[in-house]
Amino acid sequence: MIITKEEIKAMSAMERTELLNAIWDIMEDEPYTDELGAESKEELNILHERLEAYKRDPSSAKTWDETYRGLKNRKNDL
Repeated sequence: MIITKEEIKAMSAMERTELLNAIWDIMEDEPYTDELGAESKEELNILHERLEAYKRDPSSAKTWDETYRGLKNRKNDL
């Protein structure tokens, strides 16, 4: 069901408050995610820090293949 702006404007202040409370309740029950796929605000902060570091120095980035090989080598060292 989609509620339009007009329908929301037609609601009383109490109905709008109840609608907002219902939305917040639903959001609290769901895990946090964003457009980057972060599941927490801490994870989102890390992703944004890494993106800013990349923007400052794109040459510091590694390809997926380089990252995978590095992780594979670390696993073999254990």
